[in-house]
Amino acid sequence: MVMHLIRTYLVGYGMYYGGLLTVLTYLPTHLMTTFLTPKVLQTFSLAHAVAMRHTDVLMNMEREAEEAGDYVGAGQVLEMAMSNKLSEEELKDPEEVKTKVANLNKLGELKWRYRVVEQGQDPREEAIKVLTESTDTITKHREHMLGKDPTQQRSLEFEKTWAIELSEASQGLALARLIFNPDRSEDDEIERLLMYAIELRTAIKASYKIADSLNSMGSLRQKQKAYDQAEQFYTKSLKVREKVRASEDKELKEKMQALAQSYVSLGNLKLDMKQYKEALAHLENAKKSYIEGFEQREKHPKVAWAFEAMGNVYRKMGDLRKAAEMMEEVILIRGALMEGAEGKQLFAKEMEKTQRAIEEIKSRRAEIAK
Repeated sequence: MVMHLIRTYLVGYGMYYGGLLTVLTYLPTHLMTTFLTPKVLQTFSLAHAVAMRHTDVLMNMEREAEEAGDYVGAGQVLEMAMSNKLSEEELKDPEEVKTKVANLNKLGELKWRYRVVEQGQDPREEAIKVLTESTDTITKHREHMLGKDPTQQRSLEFEKTWAIELSEASQGLALARLIFNPDRSEDDEIERLLMYAIELRTAIKASYKIADSLNSMGSLRQKQKAYDQAEQFYTKSLKVREKVRASEDKELKEKMQALAQSYVSLGNLKLDMKQYKEALAHLENAKKSYIEGFEQREKHPKVAWAFEAMGNVYRKMGDLRKAAEMMEEVILIRGALMEGAEGKQLFAKEMEKTQRAIEEIKSRRAEIAK
C-alpha cells in the first residue's frame, strides 16, 4: 500500500514533486510518533478535560497517578481541576459541590501527607489553605440550601448528609497541624478537629474512617508523651481495622495498608517507650502487611516510614549493620520518589535527615572496628 502510493506520486508528479508529496504525506505521522509521547498526550488530555470540565476523566487520571506513586502528577491534575471556581448556581448543586470538596480534600492530603508543595512552601500552611476552602465551600452550599438561620434539626440533617466530606476535611486540618507543628500550642484545636471527625464518622457508621481518626488521636497522645493513652487509641484502631471485611482484591489491599499503618504507629510508640523487641515485632508485621498491600511497594513513602522506624529500632538495639540496611532501603524509596519531584518539596528534608543518620551509623561502625 505504502509503496504503491509512493510509486503513484513519482510517476504522476515526477521525482521532485512526487518526492515532496511523499514527505508531506508521512511527515505528520513521523512527528506525531516522535514527539507526541505518552506524557505529552496525557498533558493534552488533561488540558482538554479541564477546559471541557470532564470531572470523571480528571479523577481517573488523578487516581492512576497516585496508584503509580506519581504524587506530583496527581497533585498537578487536582490543581488544574481546582482552577475552575464554582459559580453561585453551581454552589446550589449538591453533586457539583461534592465533587469539588472531594477534590479539595484529596489535594489537601497530598500536601500534608506527601509534601506536594513547591520548594520553600510550608506543607502545613498549603494544606490548611486548601482544606479551609473545602469547608468554606460546604458552608456556602449550606447557606444556599438552608438559609443563614436554619433550625437545629435541619442543620443536623445537613451535617449528617455531608459527614464524609466534613470529616475528611476536619481530619486533614488536624493532621496538617499535628505533623508539622513543632510544639504543643495547637493540641486543643487538633483534638477538637479529630473528635469532630470521629463524631461525624460514628454517626454514619464509617468504621474504616473511625479507625483513621483513632490512630491520629494515638499520634497526638504519643506526642504529648501520654504513652498509655496512645497505646489504647492505637490498639482500638487496630482492632477496628482487623474487623473490616474485605472480599475483593482492592479492598484486601486497602485493609493491609491500614493494618500496616497501625503496626507502624505501635512500633514507633514502643520505640519511644524503649521496648525495642516489641517495637521490632510490630514493625515486622507492618512490613509484611505493606508487601501484601502495595503493588509498587518499592516506591511508596509509607513503606519508607516502616523501614525508617525499623532502622531506628536497630540503632537503639546496637545492631548497626541492620540499621544501615534499613536506612539504605529508605534512601532507595525516597530517591525514586524524588526523581519525579519536578521542583516539588516531597521528601527532600527527610532524605537529608536519613542521609545524616546513615553517615552517623557508618561513623559509629568505623569507631567500633578500630
